[in-house]
Amino acid sequence: MSATTLETLANTPKFVPVKKGIEKGLEKLHKWYMATDQTDIYFICLALEPSVKLEYAKQKWDKLSYDNGIATLEKAFDTYMYHPHHFPRNPHLLRALLLNRKVSRCPSFRQPFVAALNPSV
Repeated sequence: MSATTLETLANTPKFVPVKKGIEKGLEKLHKWYMATDQTDIYFICLALEPSVKLEYAKQKWDKLSYDNGIATLEKAFDTYMYHPHHFPRNPHLLRALLLNRKVSRCPSFRQPFVAALNPSV
């Protein structure tokens, strides 16, 4: 049930006895919905959820929010994913590089990953 539907119910005479409860529920809904805009993890979790991927955000979110979400997904990918060809074979050097995060990134390696999350493309 959407927030708009709940707002309509709260203003229907039939639901006057529970109007305050509906309004309190809407306050909580708005509070937590706004929290999703203040963190990057919500979009990333949606994109990585196998049953959702990027389709939900593409259909339901406005273009600016969707584009921002894609940018944060790509940034997270670039932060935590290293191209396997960039890893040194020496385990001591590998450990030092990973601890210092000085392994060079390969942005083109991200493209197949993001594309796989978007089945309609």
